[in-house]
Amino acid sequence: MMRRNWKRTTFFFGERYTEGRYLKFTVTGHIISESGQRFFVLLSRFKNRLLIPSDTYESFGIMIGVKVKCRVDKINCSGRILLEPMHGHFVANYRYPLKVVEECYITDHKGRKHKLHRIHDANRQLHLAFLYPDDGVKAGDFISGWYEGSRKGKLFFRVVEVINNC
Repeated sequence: MMRRNWKRTTFFFGERYTEGRYLKFTVTGHIISESGQRFFVLLSRFKNRLLIPSDTYESFGIMIGVKVKCRVDKINCSGRILLEPMHGHFVANYRYPLKVVEECYITDHKGRKHKLHRIHDANRQLHLAFLYPDDGVKAGDFISGWYEGSRKGKLFFRVVEVINNC
């Protein structure tokens, strides 16, 4: 039996959302939920309002009044649309000089630990990123890495070389 490569699609007040597609939104403001979580309010070209968590994407350079290009990351079984904005400073498939500040670990919803690195870019902005392969990369190192994209606010860099390993 052959499995088809299909993507979920949903329609939301006349607008089509398909996983993997990029759409432009205007950031119109931010709100705070009853639980205390902050969200950016995004307005689509069909005047649909969607939310993305502002704490997750604070290093992406998102501000009120700015147009943001977002990928439809996932449409879950209840029809909820999850968006992943493009980073404001990094462009996919480009090489960037980075400084590794520290290693840290996060625990996912299944209890598994994942190693991340806090990095400074050329503008000395702090980002949270997955570096792979991370063999021999430690705090204080200067590296050159290919930006491959982001997922849930975490950046993915493929380490090309360790420039300064002192």
